[in-house]
Amino acid sequence: MKLQEKKDMHYNLVYAIKEHGLKEPKRHGDYFTVNVFDKFQLHLDTWNKAITVLKDGKRYDYLGMDFGGFDSKTDMVKFWFGHKCLFSKPVA
Repeated sequence: MKLQEKKDMHYNLVYAIKEHGLKEPKRHGDYFTVNVFDKFQLHLDTWNKAITVLKDGKRYDYLGMDFGGFDSKTDMVKFWFGHKCLFSKPVA
């Protein structure tokens, strides 16, 4: 898979999290969090486009970022993006 295709997939997930997530401001950018299913959430840092998977509020997996170089777990990004229909805002 080409680098641009990987970036496109990563950014599709970024935009889906931003669209459905709960926004929390921070000094540089914002955080967005979405519930997915059971005890899993996706957490986005908009400053570096880092996406972290949380389970029971603790870091479970890291999907990648685009800051000072691109790094993404493409297969996992595809998996979570495939479940975007389950995304919902956490209760604040």
